[in-house]
Amino acid sequence: MKHRLFKLALFLILGALVNVTVAWGCAVWLTIDVNQFPDKVEFRDEISGPGSSLWRVQQIKRSGAMRILTLWVAESDLEILANGNSGSLHLPAWCLSKDRLNSEATTIAIMDARGWPMLSLSSAVKSDAPELLENMSSEAEVLWGLRLSQDSAQISALLYANILLPTRIIWPGFVIDTIMYAAIVWFVVFVPFATRRLIRRKRGLCIKCGYDLRHVEHEKCPECGAAIRRHR
Repeated sequence: MKHRLFKLALFLILGALVNVTVAWGCAVWLTIDVNQFPDKVEFRDEISGPGSSLWRVQQIKRSGAMRILTLWVAESDLEILANGNSGSLHLPAWCLSKDRLNSEATTIAIMDARGWPMLSLSSAVKSDAPELLENMSSEAEVLWGLRLSQDSAQISALLYANILLPTRIIWPGFVIDTIMYAAIVWFVVFVPFATRRLIRRKRGLCIKCGYDLRHVEHEKCPECGAAIRRHR
């Protein structure tokens, strides 16, 4: 029983490692750009009060990747922002909430999620700057994630380049992906050996070393000492 639990834990750990590797691979190789995928962009605008402030959300999704760009626009900056589309865009649970970006100044946050077949890891950056809408060179603060490059921490670089590795777990997707990859690892490791043992047993050979046991009367293989299981 303990041996089986150990194997199960081992394969789940290997599945999790493969899961993280795939998510990081998606972060490096899968680009998300509004200009590249205009048909995959969804918008939502919310005005918190007459002439007060605006909450804008932009979502881009493709297989293995999703980007949520949220913008809290203070009253003084509303005339700079062009009108967007209003709608009922549903935000994933791993995104920063509206309350966390509610501030005195204009604030932008970029949240990326990666993973396949389910999104399993996320990263996030934000920047608070009144001049953000006119100058995208404002410095960004990494909320969670590992920076791939230290050359630039500007919002403009984060918008068009994949320079963050996701580190925060998106639990539903992470669990599903880990189980799937653990099953694949188990299949790759176990099935070839199980097939070889089955073939050897049917041919009357030792399942461990392949020694011919068809004319052996002993209960153990004379070559390796493995127990012999006779077909009846």
